[in-house]
Amino acid sequence: MQIHLQHILLKDPKSMGKPIFIRNDFIYFRPLELSDIENGWHTWINHYEDSYFISGFFPKNKNDLKLFLHSHAYPHSMIFAVCDFNDNYLGNARIANIDWINRSCEFGRFIGSKKVRGQGIGTHVLDLILELVFVRFGLNRIQTKVFVDNEASIRSNTKSGLEIEGTLKSAIFHDGIYKDVIIFGLTREKYLSSKK
Repeated sequence: MQIHLQHILLKDPKSMGKPIFIRNDFIYFRPLELSDIENGWHTWINHYEDSYFISGFFPKNKNDLKLFLHSHAYPHSMIFAVCDFNDNYLGNARIANIDWINRSCEFGRFIGSKKVRGQGIGTHVLDLILELVFVRFGLNRIQTKVFVDNEASIRSNTKSGLEIEGTLKSAIFHDGIYKDVIIFGLTREKYLSSKK
């Protein structure tokens, strides 16, 4: 059973009149818009240090970002703009490979704005992703892959309750070397029991 998007959009006065999917006291998710390409996304993704931990091929020009955005369409994927309550665009959150039969998905997040790095925004983003996936969508499982040297993401995943399920040895050729990739996962049952 799929969820219709209009059923999860919220009306929230703090979001400056924009439709939002979910919020907490620090950030909210709204639909990612083409204007966000010019609003920071294109710059962030082409900056070596900002995009260092993004794996695989990633688009670099504005047209490729448009195609990437359109390829992450519901019901199989969703990509959100992460914003603060001053409507500053901070980065992106993505739920991908949504399998409505087996009730599972993958996620990714990218904090592009340097001014908020190191302030726990990545953990807030993950907490909202988990609420969307398990509470609103009713999925049963979520997972992600993380470079073994991405210490911030490893800490954030662990803090939000994800568990290490395994390591893929030399799975990614990145920055001139083969790197291990850690698989993190969480089930709905464990998520809900942690909220009691």
